[in-house]
Amino acid sequence: MHEESEEIKTLVHSTLFPLAPFMINRINHGTDDILTDASASDPAHSALSQATGIMIAFYAIGVLVGSPFFGWLGDRITQRRGPMVLGVLIAIAANVIFMVASAYWMLLVARFLQGISNSSVWTMALCLIADNWPEDQLGQQMGKLTSLYPLGMMTGLLTGAMYSKLSPQAPFIMAVILCAVDMCMILAIVERRQAPKAWFGEEEDKEHMTDDDSVETLAPTPPAQKVPVWQLLKSARLWTALYLTLTVAIAMSSSESATPLRLVSQWNFDEAAVGLSQIPFIILYIFSSVFSGCLCDRYGTKIVALLAALTLIPVTICMGLPDHTVSYWVIVGIFFICGGLLASLQTAIYPEIAGVVHQRNNAGSKDGMAMCYGFYNIAYGVGMSIGPLMSGYVYAAFGFFWLCVVLGAFYAGCLPLVFCFAGKSGKLVVRPQPPSSTPAKDEKALADSNV
Repeated sequence: MHEESEEIKTLVHSTLFPLAPFMINRINHGTDDILTDASASDPAHSALSQATGIMIAFYAIGVLVGSPFFGWLGDRITQRRGPMVLGVLIAIAANVIFMVASAYWMLLVARFLQGISNSSVWTMALCLIADNWPEDQLGQQMGKLTSLYPLGMMTGLLTGAMYSKLSPQAPFIMAVILCAVDMCMILAIVERRQAPKAWFGEEEDKEHMTDDDSVETLAPTPPAQKVPVWQLLKSARLWTALYLTLTVAIAMSSSESATPLRLVSQWNFDEAAVGLSQIPFIILYIFSSVFSGCLCDRYGTKIVALLAALTLIPVTICMGLPDHTVSYWVIVGIFFICGGLLASLQTAIYPEIAGVVHQRNNAGSKDGMAMCYGFYNIAYGVGMSIGPLMSGYVYAAFGFFWLCVVLGAFYAGCLPLVFCFAGKSGKLVVRPQPPSSTPAKDEKALADSNV
């Protein structure tokens, strides 16, 4: 259920994606028209691009501010619902501000609040999944979560039609309603710490225990120790995952800022067309997320991330080539391919972060999990800050093609890091151990006896 809650949360945040340039122009100039015949070097067009980038970056600043706090809080509380409910309430406040905004600074405040909301909900949702599934199944489960992100985004893109055909307030009224639904779903979550033990197989394990197992359980187990933050930050594997996160965030936020302007200036798209043009990207993103998650569990995260980053380099550069002299279906087709590849790269990040926590803990503890996912949110926030600002200035000064070249360079930077540090071992492909027919506790006892 927490996965469906994330889909609604993404829908609420993605409401702004196709609308940002039109909202800014309506507030500043009293019209939704955004210079369909202007070139990227036109001063008014450049100013709008930069204003859109700054507005999107304020969302990232909110993520940067909220993530350390919620990461710290997540490692010190036993339930996740409270912070998630707080995040939804903040999202409702942000959408109300969007509805009544009459000045540019009000848009910045609302976008900042959306970032705070996201830092709470995403950090706690990722912790919920890590709490309830073992490490060798996290790829598939995180892939499902990643697939719901663009599904919510795809629904949010339809708000472009609501904005142009109904009213400027209609998308945000819908977002408030969905936040209320999200609140109900979060309150209905039954967390593992509060559920009967039989739900997670603890009683079944007891039935399979032998006398030797019973004696073994009486033996003292090493106490779980707190993992200092500095020890987590010493992990090259964690820094690799954070760089991948930074790259994905820069790519996504750059596209969010520059792509609508490219489509408007080259093919005269309106609000609804800008939103609908992203649907192919999102469709393959959804299916690729689940498929890539299964590949991560079966072959390891290293090979999945390497192939995705390597392929993204030429595909992203090619995205900068089409202009008004060719059909817009060319760039839409490239969006389609980029969606699948970006999903593969992002899906590999979550098991990597959980793997760092498992490596640094003893006695099955997951201390530091919330903080590591807080680091993930911080890296994502930094990328969301860099992406819009970078894309706004590169697009205005050099054009869309060179922006795509810069993004390709970020993907190239992923290759040596992933090859050297990602995964559980130095192997390129890591296959999971075949499951044993004996109970888990007997398997552990046998392994200990062999040592």
